Amino acid sequence: AIEGNVLDTTASGDMQDSGQGISVTSAVSDSVDGSTPVNVTSAGVNITGAYGVLTIHSDGSYSYQLTKGGAAIGQSDVFSYTITDEAGNTSTTNLTINIGGNIEPAQANPDAQETDLTATFDTLNGESGTVGQLVGVSLLGSVNVGLLNGNSFDFDVAAGANEKVLLAVSGTSGLSLGAALSTLLSLLGGASSFTADLSIVDKATGEVVQVLTNAVNINVNGLGLSLGYSGGGWSSMLPSGSYTAVVSSPNTGGLLGALLDLNLGTFVNVSVTDSEGYHTDSLTGNVLQSDGDGDVADTGVNIKVTSVTATSVTDADPVSVTSSGTTIAGAWGSLTIHSDGSYTYQPYGGVNSVGQSEVFTYTITDSLGHTASTTLTIDIDSPASLAVNDVVALNVATALATVNVPAIDTAGLNTSGKSTTGGVSASKSISFSVGADREMDTLSVNVNYTASGSVVNTVRIDSTVSIYHVLGDGSKVLVWQGVPTENLTTIIGATASATDTLTLTGVALSEGNYEMVLASKATATLDSFLTPAPNYTVGASITGTTFDTATHYTVAGTNVSGNIQNGNNSGGTEDFHGVLYASYTVTGHTSSGSAESWTFNSNGSITTSNGSAVTGSSVTIYGDYGTLTMANNGSYTYSLKAGMDVSTITHKEVFAYTVNDSNGVSSAATLTIDLHPQITGSVNGDDIHSTAYDDTFTLGIGADTVVYNLLADDNTGGNGSDTWKDFSVAQGDHIDVSALLVDWDGNSSSLGNYVTLSYVGNNTVVSIDRDGGAGDHQSTTLITLEGVHINSLNELLDTNNSN
Repeated sequence: AIEGNVLDTTASGDMQDSGQGISVTSAVSDSVDGSTPVNVTSAGVNITGAYGVLTIHSDGSYSYQLTKGGAAIGQSDVFSYTITDEAGNTSTTNLTINIGGNIEPAQANPDAQETDLTATFDTLNGESGTVGQLVGVSLLGSVNVGLLNGNSFDFDVAAGANEKVLLAVSGTSGLSLGAALSTLLSLLGGASSFTADLSIVDKATGEVVQVLTNAVNINVNGLGLSLGYSGGGWSSMLPSGSYTAVVSSPNTGGLLGALLDLNLGTFVNVSVTDSEGYHTDSLTGNVLQSDGDGDVADTGVNIKVTSVTATSVTDADPVSVTSSGTTIAGAWGSLTIHSDGSYTYQPYGGVNSVGQSEVFTYTITDSLGHTASTTLTIDIDSPASLAVNDVVALNVATALATVNVPAIDTAGLNTSGKSTTGGVSASKSISFSVGADREMDTLSVNVNYTASGSVVNTVRIDSTVSIYHVLGDGSKVLVWQGVPTENLTTIIGATASATDTLTLTGVALSEGNYEMVLASKATATLDSFLTPAPNYTVGASITGTTFDTATHYTVAGTNVSGNIQNGNNSGGTEDFHGVLYASYTVTGHTSSGSAESWTFNSNGSITTSNGSAVTGSSVTIYGDYGTLTMANNGSYTYSLKAGMDVSTITHKEVFAYTVNDSNGVSSAATLTIDLHPQITGSVNGDDIHSTAYDDTFTLGIGADTVVYNLLADDNTGGNGSDTWKDFSVAQGDHIDVSALLVDWDGNSSSLGNYVTLSYVGNNTVVSIDRDGGAGDHQSTTLITLEGVHINSLNELLDTNNSN
């Protein structure tokens, strides 16, 4: 073959064609009588000449391939071509190919292709039908194909595939009450069940390719009126072909044989309930031609493929190649090749072919008798297993811890005396305090009464119990008030008593000083010489639960489940298992804090980093904030530690894992536990520290502050994008971002370079640019204040803390 360009100057002295924007628009063979011009395109056209084929393009480039042998020596192949410029002007001239006597012999250049073996799942699921029963069946033996005609169950493994199937057997066979039943029961000898094999048969040849020993259970049902069939099992890998099954026994006698002799054999149901395997697509090409992957075309005069050898097969012999095609078996697939160089390669699809190279040596011959040999190499590979990052969300509730404090001394509220018909009034008070970072909740007040007298009489005691918050300037704010009343009847020689319990619903006492006042009025029904007024006492006590408001703790029962292999509840994207998938490995810590890794093998076993076997089907892996219980099928449950200070969650909980292939290739990914702390405040002014996650704050009354610490050097300083559901300017709520600001001069006039406000609906969005536009950090949402419109940074930021 020769190449050139008709528009250009050549080394042999050809003059360059000239014109503005010229291109080749048509060409024709002058050496072949009756030839007609052909329009030339940029993709090129083929024009058959007297001794070869000219391929020419509109840009003038061409190639000429000699097709005739010795008859072409000393001849010329002439073609006319027309060029056209931008204005539509045309000019026609000739391209003459002079064929000399020094014809290059045939040259064969190596060819290469590649294909991937991929895993397949569930391709045969749902195949079902009935199968018969045979005796005298053994592995690699043959079954008369005619005996399989009654089977309606079969399945096909596609070309280039290997499959294994899970077969399920079911069905019932009725029995006669006559001699057949008696004979069967006699054979069973009192047993109620027996087993048979399930054999898989190649439908084309009748060969028994697999026997699932004792896979079929046959049970006598009820009073022996029927036989029930159940069971099944997995086959091993089956190559391409068409298959059926039979319930079988290797012996011609025995129970199954007796059933058949008694005409009790029946067709039973079989179905494919699961399947998995491997598949490789066939490849096509032409060894004589070039392709887009860089293979160079073979050259020569009228070359053909004349023989091929399966080089990958030991001691293989050459096989002649014909125009109708020749099929030759290789080590990993079969090749069908034609003398024109076209071929099809069909891999067998076995997993052991991964990483192998199938090599065929072929010989070409030209019309002058020259020969050349080279190779066609087909590389068989498989996509590596791929691990995909998983993220699972977990809402985290918080609670305050209770603390023990001394009981409040209320003895100073006690009042005693003699009642009168006009009423006797008294008022007593005590002072008590709720300590710093404390909240007193679930409050109740007991008012206790007694009355006694020498005769039968009645006294009414009206009480008012008041609790005041004493402010720093001495002023008092009424927090709660109750007005219980009791009527006590005295009996000679006995003391009457009563207690009123008052629940302070919705009342919580914040840190500070308080006053409790008990005012009472005792009124007797009678007061005379004969019926003197009763004596009385009244007192009160207050109880409640005290909480530490300085720290917010995680609560028990916070967990989430998912599966890192199939993506369930973990982002929805499953890991890809290639045909060489062998295991996955998760790293973490033991209960003692030692670093460790656990490998979960495809056979169900679990091993540690030193190869020690783990008992059971799961392990507990310790993280920084909780434990991950991981099972060998990829399922997990993450349990957050209870009683953990939520402010100590300064980074995300991440477990690293890899998916491993048997050839040593691994793919890494992570399981991130995406905690969402739900932090509930107290009645005090809470100082809450943001975590590394997206926090939600509901902080209640009090001048609350959310503090942002520098947890990492990213746009939010390692903090999440938070939400504050009840931010209140009126209550003095603020955020403190001072630790996040880089090179801030401390002046409020420059603070707007770092912190900006925007509005979405009724919400205020607070964004931060940590370096004030210097370029190392970008403005990022830090917190959203729900249901509130903040007008200025002064309303938002605790500038005292910031300074």
